[in-house]
Amino acid sequence: DPQINTEYLMEMYQNLLSEETNLKPLFGYMKTQNDINEKMRAMLIDWIIDVHFKFKLKADTLFLTVWLIDKYLSEKTIKRTKLQLLGVTSMLISCKYEKIYSTEVFDFVYITENSYEKQDIINLELEMLKMLKFNVTVPTANSFYEIIANLLLFNEQEFFLGKYLLEVFLLDYRSLKYKPSEIANTVCFLIMNHRKGNGGNYLDEAA
Repeated sequence: DPQINTEYLMEMYQNLLSEETNLKPLFGYMKTQNDINEKMRAMLIDWIIDVHFKFKLKADTLFLTVWLIDKYLSEKTIKRTKLQLLGVTSMLISCKYEKIYSTEVFDFVYITENSYEKQDIINLELEMLKMLKFNVTVPTANSFYEIIANLLLFNEQEFFLGKYLLEVFLLDYRSLKYKPSEIANTVCFLIMNHRKGNGGNYLDEAA
């Protein structure tokens, strides 16, 4: 990434690690949810990934969106009829945080086929921000991954393969057992291991 200053990569990584220690574990919240399950969460995240692609958003927006979803579900119970509302509201908050010009609320109303009204999204947005005390600055697996990938000098194919693997982790509720840095390092290990074992040509062979 030409926008990343390589001189400060290690400092950036250490700073993310220190921020990560303040994150509370999110795994286990499904035990308190009476109307949703892991499969429903996976379906929501899969749909969120499609919306993210449709709106051409940054990867950071996607990973923050999923964190916001899991964070809310770890604090509050929700009906399955409101799960999609939580998804689009989380993405709205993430867009406002990550983008200079945020996607409009009406775009999210449209993408849900008018299942919810504008005010429904605004109300939940306010509730979520109050719950978070307006702090949505969190290190995600993507944040760690981009630093490590630059340090390891991943080529374009390796870099985007890693992005794909990170999205696979997003779908699996069990991945919440692990810290974002652990997931990012695991993905990088897999890529480096295959690079070493296949003489650097594993992507060409797979194709």
